[in-house]
Amino acid sequence: KDKTFRREVVELKAMLSIIDEKTGKDTYPDWTKFKTNVLDVAAKEINGHTDISFSYKPIYGDRPGRGRKPVKEVEFEVFYNAKPEPTMPLLERLIKQFRLRPDQAAKVLEMHSIEVINRQLYDIHTKSADGKVKNLGSYTAKVFGLETTKTDTKERLS
Repeated sequence: KDKTFRREVVELKAMLSIIDEKTGKDTYPDWTKFKTNVLDVAAKEINGHTDISFSYKPIYGDRPGRGRKPVKEVEFEVFYNAKPEPTMPLLERLIKQFRLRPDQAAKVLEMHSIEVINRQLYDIHTKSADGKVKNLGSYTAKVFGLETTKTDTKERLS
């Protein structure tokens, strides 16, 4: 589920090994450089390449008198991005490239995850390219547990 949490800047920097444990030296003592070189880069990488994304905002502490208030904490909000699975191109691929009947291809999509299907199709394609598979449709059906019987073939022909 979506989640919001806070971390103190010092704790966050320690978790990310930005503050050296032995010397106590802070690689990014300035908030702006920490934000630009660490948090913004992480957000770009994570938000652009994973199924989660996050946003953050600084929480300012108090400072008596005039001047900028220091950033004491960072509030993170994490979201899960459910990406739609590309079932249609895979369905077409099972039918056209791997020679399954439409009903068999639909059954494969029901029974297996996209990852499992793609892994199996890679193995089937490799064996087929090596000449180890004579009947691609039949072999693909067998790999996915859809073995055709002679009665299925007779019904299809009639």
